[in-house]
Amino acid sequence: MLTDQWYVRADVLAKPAVEAVENGDIQFVPKQYENMYFSWMRDIQDWCISRQLWWGHRIPAWYDNDGNVYVGRSEDEVRQENNLSADVALRQDEDVLDTWFSSALWTFSTLGWPEKHRCPASVPPDQRDGVRLRHHLLLDRPHDHDDHALHQR
Repeated sequence: MLTDQWYVRADVLAKPAVEAVENGDIQFVPKQYENMYFSWMRDIQDWCISRQLWWGHRIPAWYDNDGNVYVGRSEDEVRQENNLSADVALRQDEDVLDTWFSSALWTFSTLGWPEKHRCPASVPPDQRDGVRLRHHLLLDRPHDHDDHALHQR
Protein backbone atom coordinates (compact mmCIF):
# COMPACT_ATOMS: atom_id res chain seq x y z
CA MET A 1 0.00 0.00 0.00
CA LEU A 2 1.35 3.44 -0.93
CA THR A 3 1.22 6.20 1.66
CA ASP A 4 2.26 9.83 1.79
CA GLN A 5 5.82 10.35 3.03
CA TRP A 6 7.99 13.27 4.14
CA TYR A 7 11.20 13.99 2.25
CA VAL A 8 14.19 16.26 2.70
CA ARG A 9 15.39 17.84 -0.53
CA ALA A 10 19.01 16.77 -0.28
CA ASP A 11 20.66 18.43 -3.29
CA VAL A 12 20.33 21.96 -1.90
CA LEU A 13 21.82 20.80 1.40
CA ALA A 14 24.66 18.86 -0.21
CA LYS A 15 26.09 21.79 -2.17
CA PRO A 16 27.36 23.87 0.81
CA ALA A 17 28.53 20.68 2.53
CA VAL A 18 30.68 19.73 -0.46
CA GLU A 19 32.00 23.29 -0.65
CA ALA A 20 32.95 23.19 3.05
CA VAL A 21 35.15 20.14 2.41
CA GLU A 22 36.54 21.54 -0.85
CA ASN A 23 37.62 24.81 0.77
CA GLY A 24 39.10 23.10 3.84
CA ASP A 25 36.57 24.15 6.50
CA ILE A 26 36.00 20.44 7.11
CA GLN A 27 38.66 17.74 6.75
CA PHE A 28 38.33 13.98 6.63
CA VAL A 29 40.71 11.80 8.62
CA PRO A 30 41.89 9.64 6.99
CA LYS A 31 41.75 11.74 3.84
CA GLN A 32 40.81 8.78 1.62
CA TYR A 33 37.22 9.04 2.92
CA GLU A 34 36.90 12.46 1.33
CA ASN A 35 36.46 10.87 -2.12
CA MET A 36 33.78 8.52 -0.80
CA TYR A 37 32.01 11.50 0.74
CA PHE A 38 32.16 13.47 -2.53
CA SER A 39 30.77 10.47 -4.39
CA TRP A 40 27.80 10.21 -2.00
CA MET A 41 27.12 13.91 -1.85
CA ARG A 42 27.40 14.63 -5.57
CA ASP A 43 24.91 11.86 -6.40
CA ILE A 44 22.62 12.44 -3.44
CA GLN A 45 18.90 11.66 -3.72
CA ASP A 46 16.03 13.14 -1.75
CA TRP A 47 15.74 11.41 1.59
CA CYS A 48 12.51 9.93 2.93
CA ILE A 49 12.58 10.88 6.61
CA SER A 50 9.19 9.51 7.66
CA ARG A 51 8.78 6.07 9.17
CA GLN A 52 5.65 4.13 10.06
CA LEU A 53 6.68 3.03 13.54
CA TRP A 54 5.00 3.27 16.91
CA TRP A 55 8.06 4.84 18.60
CA GLY A 56 10.32 7.78 17.82
CA HIS A 57 10.19 11.53 17.33
CA ARG A 58 6.82 12.33 15.78
CA ILE A 59 6.68 14.36 12.58
CA PRO A 60 5.82 17.93 13.70
CA ALA A 61 2.90 18.32 11.30
CA TRP A 62 -0.82 18.62 11.93
CA TYR A 63 -3.75 18.20 9.55
CA ASP A 64 -7.20 19.74 9.64
CA ASN A 65 -10.36 18.11 8.26
CA ASP A 66 -9.96 19.99 4.95
CA GLY A 67 -6.57 18.40 4.29
CA ASN A 68 -4.48 21.48 5.10
CA VAL A 69 -1.05 20.74 6.59
CA TYR A 70 0.45 22.86 9.37
CA VAL A 71 4.01 22.47 10.60
CA GLY A 72 5.24 23.66 13.99
CA ARG A 73 6.90 22.66 17.23
CA SER A 74 3.57 21.97 18.92
CA GLU A 75 -0.15 22.06 18.27
CA ASP A 76 -0.36 25.27 20.31
CA GLU A 77 2.28 26.90 18.11
CA VAL A 78 0.48 25.73 14.96
CA ARG A 79 -2.79 27.20 16.21
CA GLN A 80 -1.17 30.49 17.19
CA GLU A 81 0.91 30.89 14.00
CA ASN A 82 -2.06 30.11 11.76
CA ASN A 83 -4.82 31.81 13.79
CA LEU A 84 -6.70 28.54 14.26
CA SER A 85 -9.39 28.53 16.91
CA ALA A 86 -9.83 25.70 19.39
CA ASP A 87 -12.86 24.42 17.45
CA VAL A 88 -10.69 23.57 14.41
CA ALA A 89 -9.94 19.87 14.76
CA LEU A 90 -6.27 19.01 14.24
CA ARG A 91 -4.59 15.63 14.23
CA GLN A 92 -0.84 15.14 14.34
CA ASP A 93 0.89 13.10 11.66
CA GLU A 94 1.28 9.57 12.98
CA ASP A 95 4.68 8.97 11.37
CA VAL A 96 7.99 9.41 13.16
CA LEU A 97 11.33 10.77 11.98
CA ASP A 98 13.94 8.43 10.58
CA THR A 99 16.37 7.42 13.34
CA TRP A 100 19.39 8.81 11.52
CA PHE A 101 17.61 12.10 10.94
CA SER A 102 16.64 12.54 14.57
CA SER A 103 20.09 11.47 15.80
CA ALA A 104 21.61 14.26 13.69
CA LEU A 105 19.66 16.72 15.83
CA TRP A 106 21.77 15.92 18.91
CA THR A 107 23.70 19.19 18.74
CA PHE A 108 20.45 21.10 18.93
CA SER A 109 18.69 18.98 21.53
CA THR A 110 21.58 18.63 23.97
CA LEU A 111 23.39 21.96 23.85
CA GLY A 112 20.71 24.52 24.63
CA TRP A 113 19.42 25.42 21.17
CA PRO A 114 18.14 27.92 20.13
CA GLU A 115 19.93 30.15 22.65
CA LYS A 116 23.19 28.22 22.39
CA HIS A 117 24.18 26.64 19.12
CA ARG A 118 27.91 26.01 19.16
CA CYS A 119 29.03 22.40 18.92
CA PRO A 120 32.04 21.75 21.17
CA ALA A 121 33.16 18.65 19.27
CA SER A 122 35.59 19.11 16.41
CA VAL A 123 35.88 15.40 15.63
CA PRO A 124 32.71 13.26 15.57
CA PRO A 125 34.05 9.67 15.62
CA ASP A 126 31.87 7.01 14.09
CA GLN A 127 31.91 3.83 12.09
CA ARG A 128 31.69 3.85 8.32
CA ASP A 129 27.89 3.53 8.01
CA GLY A 130 27.45 6.33 10.54
CA VAL A 131 29.60 8.59 8.43
CA ARG A 132 27.28 8.11 5.51
CA LEU A 133 23.95 8.11 7.26
CA ARG A 134 24.29 10.53 10.13
CA HIS A 135 27.32 12.69 9.59
CA HIS A 136 26.37 13.65 6.09
CA LEU A 137 23.43 15.34 7.79
CA LEU A 138 25.73 17.19 10.13
CA LEU A 139 27.81 18.19 7.15
CA ASP A 140 24.75 19.06 5.07
CA ARG A 141 24.44 21.96 7.47
CA PRO A 142 28.18 22.54 7.67
CA HIS A 143 28.03 25.83 9.50
CA ASP A 144 26.23 26.94 12.63
CA HIS A 145 24.25 30.16 12.87
CA ASP A 146 27.49 32.16 13.30
CA ASP A 147 28.92 30.67 10.08
CA HIS A 148 31.42 28.47 11.93
CA ALA A 149 32.01 24.89 10.83
CA LEU A 150 30.20 22.51 13.18
CA HIS A 151 32.99 19.95 12.84
CA GLN A 152 36.44 20.50 11.47
CA ARG A 153 37.55 16.86 11.14
